[in-house]
Amino acid sequence: MNRNFIFVFILLATFSMTNAVQYQFRKRKTEFNPCPGIKGVIDVTVAPDPPISEQPATYTVSGTLSDDITAGRTVVGIG
Repeated sequence: MNRNFIFVFILLATFSMTNAVQYQFRKRKTEFNPCPGIKGVIDVTVAPDPPISEQPATYTVSGTLSDDITAGRTVVGIG
């Protein structure tokens, strides 16, 4: 009986530590990387960083593109 209690205690402690570590990984700074095959340097910042669920976020995008932006044809993807 005592052995089972110790096993369950260690198992639950391990699960709680694993969940806490994963939570901290999601709180990292947001990073934006260039898409492959796209020429030009684009700088993106987001406020607040990291974004907060169900609260507004402001994305500031600046840089120089090698192609023109055409209304109705240029697509910006976030994902």
